[in-house]
Amino acid sequence: MNKEERTRIEDLLKGLTDNLHLRIDEIPDLDLYMDQVLTLINAHLSHDRSLGEKALTKTMINNYTKQGLLPSPEKKKYSKNHIIILVFIYYFKSFLSLEEIQALLTPLTDKYFSGEGSFSLPRIYEEILQLEEEQTQRLIQNIMTSLDEAGNCFGQNQEDSMVELKRFALICLLSYDVYMKKALIEAVIHDLYSEEKEEKTQAAKSRSRKKKSSPS
Repeated sequence: MNKEERTRIEDLLKGLTDNLHLRIDEIPDLDLYMDQVLTLINAHLSHDRSLGEKALTKTMINNYTKQGLLPSPEKKKYSKNHIIILVFIYYFKSFLSLEEIQALLTPLTDKYFSGEGSFSLPRIYEEILQLEEEQTQRLIQNIMTSLDEAGNCFGQNQEDSMVELKRFALICLLSYDVYMKKALIEAVIHDLYSEEKEEKTQAAKSRSRKKKSSPS
């Protein structure tokens, strides 16, 4: 992979990491209307605003509420906790189904959305964000290693066809990494949360049987 190609990929990577997160201090403590929520999230998380790409739309948010991924707003206003859940949904929706996201987020909203749990959602968000920022540096190093490995494929010939093959090799390396991590995430969700769901179902059936058997 030639120097120009490498520099271009480094620039793309920098552009992504520079606009990767919505920090907790950038989320207002005031409750926001839908349009204000969209303005906030799309300003920080849309990857390519020059093409009109939006991280979230009004239709998306309404659907998330209808499907139980997002608690309903209070008097059409969304709290800081709503925005945190929406940010999680935004990241997860690129590689998980809505059913999987619901399985992942429902325990979080059940325990912490009301503010009565041992941790507040803003604190959880801050902890996760800190982990992700540390992970970003490791990911950059891994990506640059993949870039070097792809550059060494197919010999050192720099003719156009070789450049295309090296670029294809890089995409394959990164794609395999994504595939393996996605498969593991899905396995963890299905294993842990399916078991939790089954326990709740059995508990509900047990309560129902006791209720039916009790004298009226």
